[in-house]
Amino acid sequence: NGQTVETGGKEISVSPLVGYRLDSRDSSLRPTTGHLFIASVRATYPFDDGRNLYYRFAGEGRQFVGLSEKSVLGFLSHVDYQFGDFPSYSYLRLGGSGSLRGHPLDRFKGYHRWYSSVEWRYLLMPQTVFSFPIIHEFDVGMGLVTFVDSGIVWYGSDDFRLDTFHGTAG
Repeated sequence: NGQTVETGGKEISVSPLVGYRLDSRDSSLRPTTGHLFIASVRATYPFDDGRNLYYRFAGEGRQFVGLSEKSVLGFLSHVDYQFGDFPSYSYLRLGGSGSLRGHPLDRFKGYHRWYSSVEWRYLLMPQTVFSFPIIHEFDVGMGLVTFVDSGIVWYGSDDFRLDTFHGTAG
């Protein structure tokens, strides 16, 4: 994969992934109903740095419930669990727009990660498509989102405690 290792060199590795996906959402971009379930296992074998095979399990579930024509309630739970002789650059991060909004992406690091989110979306102005010379078409819409995110990264079983969970709301 070409990631830089602690010694300053590059890791040459093979990482096959096997996964399963079940998707019943009515839209992949802005779903209003349905669910998404994803599970995968990736095995990585580094060829050139003396480490053994390492693994990463990932699982994610999302559920969307339409409350009205303009509002949707969404739930998300995601877990990553690594095991084996994995390198430090593969530490999992918690933060940023994809997991724990309001915290920098590298704020929390660990071997394993679990985060969840509940969000309510409300459509203030539906999307309208405009045609413009040179730019061609673009769309404008406006919505409101409120959310509560929580998550944890941990190294070993002793680190998985309620006082090490982090949360945000907005």
